[in-house]
Amino acid sequence: MQIPSNMEIKDTSIEVHLAGPGFGEGVLVVIGKTIVIGMDCCLSLIQGKNGEPSFLEKVVKSLEEPTYFFWVLTHFHRDHFQGFSSVLNQFGEDLDRVVVPLDYTNADLERDIAYEARETMKSDAAFHLARGEYGRIRELLDAEHLQHLYSSS
Repeated sequence: MQIPSNMEIKDTSIEVHLAGPGFGEGVLVVIGKTIVIGMDCCLSLIQGKNGEPSFLEKVVKSLEEPTYFFWVLTHFHRDHFQGFSSVLNQFGEDLDRVVVPLDYTNADLERDIAYEARETMKSDAAFHLARGEYGRIRELLDAEHLQHLYSSS
C-alpha cells in the first residue's frame, strides 16, 4: 500500500497501550482506528492466554480500512525486541513500514547478558537467546516477501 503524504483522519482519538513487566518494553499507539504504531515488542503484546488471541491481534482486528500499520524498534535490548520476529511472521503482510537500528551492538549484547545473568545466572544462554532472536529478525526483514518494509544498508 502506498503511504499517503497527507491523510484525513475523521476519528482523532488516541489510545496508548503500554506492555511488559516494566510497562514500556512494548508500546502500541492507535490513532482513530486507522493508524497503528508499535514501538519495541515484548512478549506480552503477542502472546494470547488460554487459546485467546493476543492483545495485538485483538487491536488489529478492531481497525477500520484503510489502516496504516508501522513498527519501530528503538534498540536491541532483548526485553524490547524478543517478540518482534513473531510480529513479522504474523503481521508482516499488514505492516506498511518498519524502522530498526542498523545492528545489534556489543553494548546491547553486554546488557542482555548482564540482565539475563542477574535473572538466571546463565549468561551463555542469554547470549544465544539474544543473538538468535536478532538473527531471526534480520532474516525475516531480508526475506523477499517483506522487502517492501525495510531496506538494509
